[in-house]
Amino acid sequence: MHSPYDEDARFSAKREMEWVGYKTHLTESCESDEVHVITHVTTTLATQADLAALDTVHESLAEKELLPNERLLDAGYVDAEALVSAQRDFGVAICSRVREKVSWQAKAGAGFDLAHFTLDWDKQLAICPQGRQSSQWCERHSADRKPAIQARFSPTVCRACPSQTQCTRAKNGDRTITFLPHTEHLALQQVRQAQATRVPSEVRTTGRDRRHDLARRTVL
Repeated sequence: MHSPYDEDARFSAKREMEWVGYKTHLTESCESDEVHVITHVTTTLATQADLAALDTVHESLAEKELLPNERLLDAGYVDAEALVSAQRDFGVAICSRVREKVSWQAKAGAGFDLAHFTLDWDKQLAICPQGRQSSQWCERHSADRKPAIQARFSPTVCRACPSQTQCTRAKNGDRTITFLPHTEHLALQQVRQAQATRVPSEVRTTGRDRRHDLARRTVL
């Protein structure tokens, strides 16, 4: 228990800010030629991820007939599933940055990350930058138990490839790539391609304590 006055109050931290209480999510209109108005406020547990609040916010906006055609969001609210479900279930196009790629190839800016592979969804094949085809294509679950696909290349083929060191550090020498189902994969790749030229910045997220102190507000 973090507070003797409120059993639901939780400790949380975001960047340099720490607090005990709740988290407040503000939705604000942002038309350039109109007054900006806060259209919705929702409060969640301080420990709840921002992403978990998105559907609740959209449902509330739909009930009030205030859903926008396009929604500018901080990256913490967005993953591939959110990009797809917002458009499918609410008719809302999300405009947002997404989290950076985490593979060592992407971080180093060298070698072959997922974007270098061609995916043949009909034949269920992945094709590497050297033109080799995957030997396996299996449906899996990611670390957070969401559907994913794993394509594996033959160790024999990979070990004979002159570009192996740019592709894999696996001890047995083969390359395995894991990616999202078709619709989610395409949505995520489209956002990443546009990310270099578009920087959304309108949804405001706030840490809130028992004093209802919203003075410390981060614009994301």
